[in-house]
Amino acid sequence: MSDAHTRKVTEEVFAERRRQVDELGYTETHDDQWTNGQMSAVAARLSKPATESEFTYRQRLVIAAAYLIAEIERLDRSATAERGEEEERVPAW
Repeated sequence: MSDAHTRKVTEEVFAERRRQVDELGYTETHDDQWTNGQMSAVAARLSKPATESEFTYRQRLVIAAAYLIAEIERLDRSATAERGEEEERVPAW
């Protein structure tokens, strides 16, 4: 797989996340109320092939990836708030 294709897929996921915020109202405030893994659970359900869906399997995976990004962002905000820090820090892997 080429870097260009990976970049295109990543842009699709980010565009879906932006749609979730802009059109569906899934803002940070909205997402922060889901603290028990609900967003990752939705992503897991979307990742399973479905026989009856208005979206293709690929579209469902893009939506699921956007939900996972939202969950990761929520976890980062929560950890930052627990530490009493103003800025998020990217973990050193």
